[in-house]
Formats: sequence, C-alpha cells, structure tokens
Amino acid sequence: MLAARGVPQRLVVRDPSRAPELDGADVVAASFEDESAMRTALAGVDTLFLISAPESADRMPVHRSAVRAATAAGVSRTVHTSFMGASPQATFTFAREHSLTEQLIVESGLGVTALRSSLYADEVPDLVQDGVIRGPAGRGRVAWVTRHDIARWAAETLLDTVHADHVYDVSGPAPIDLHETARILSTVIGRTISYLAETDDEARASRAVPRSGRSPGGPAPTGASPPVRSR
Repeated sequence: MLAARGVPQRLVVRDPSRAPELDGADVVAASFEDESAMRTALAGVDTLFLISAPESADRMPVHRSAVRAATAAGVSRTVHTSFMGASPQATFTFAREHSLTEQLIVESGLGVTALRSSLYADEVPDLVQDGVIRGPAGRGRVAWVTRHDIARWAAETLLDTVHADHVYDVSGPAPIDLHETARILSTVIGRTISYLAETDDEARASRAVPRSGRSPGGPAPTGASPPVRSR
C-alpha cells in the first residue's frame, strides 16, 4: 500500500529472501533480539511501523530490545500494533503486555500511534477442529477485524503525523458471538461449522492432548488446539 503511493521504505526482516519486491523499498536483515543489528537497520529512519512480536514468554524482552534500538537509531515516531483493551489492569495477559509496550515506547521519548486491534478474522478458520469451534467464550462477542483492514489503517497513520500520539481501536463493523461466527463461516466455506461452549475446566482438558481433524482450509495445526486465554 505504501509502495503504491510512491513512499520510500525500508523492510526490516529476519529472512531477506522472503521480503516482497517493492518499488522504492530496500531490505535489511535484523531481528528484535539483535539490538545492534536493529540499530543499524533503523539508522536514518524517521517513522517505524513496529509490529508486535509473536506471543511468547519472552515477548517483552524483545520488545524492549527493539524500542531501545529505535531510540538509539534516532527514530522519532512509531506506529505500533497493539490490542483492544490494552491496560496495565487487564486480566488478559497479552493485553497487559501490549499496554506495557505502549508505555515503554512513550517513556523512551518516541511518539506513538497505537493501533489497538480486535481479534483477527483471518484466524477464525484455524479455530475449527472436526467441524467445531470449541472454547469457553459463552455468549461473549467480538468484532472480528481482518489483517487487511488493519494494514489499510496502518498505512494512513504512517503517512500523516496528525495521528501521532493517538490511540485507535480497530475493529470490524459489529460484535458477534461464536455461534454467529460459526454460522457465517459455514456460509463462506460451504460446510457446516458449529460452536461448542466449553467450561474453563473442559477447555483446559481438551487442550491437554492433540486433536485430530481438519480445519476448513486444510490439515489441522500440529499439536494441541489453541490455548485457553482469559479475557
């Protein structure tokens, strides 16, 4: 989207062979963990699109490394992919981590635009095992959002400093429960998908061992199904 507008950009990636070939873009190899390489990669960069590291036990240390590198390299503003409901008091672990990352960026003296997105619609098919979405969500609702829509909003905020030091909730058009989610997915893929509401104990037990089956898009992920996450 940025290349289509003629915006020069630097793609900081782990594996340059996987980077897209875009007009006006140069590619540099670095990872959040390698603070020295990140600092070199970000030299001369004014605005950084900081995409959150994968969910893991060492997520915050690598975020700290990336922010230190950006600060040392002279970056002035970041656009950060955060999470809706991010707060130091959030009961959801990763929502707390996103809040801590936002705070870390601000305390480092960098301007920040936080894109607090809802859950990804793109990942819904991965929740299906044996034609069923299982989880302890009850009648809870979520306004699923696509990665494409987040990217569109990210491009706008990267290009206009009017968005500096703003926090945006980025969601789909309407909150729906998992029964409705399953119904819509059934219509899209052409086969019946249902939602089975589990208790917390049932959810933990069901995720303690791998389940066989296929997701709508192909083979089921290897190993246990998605972990239980308290919101």
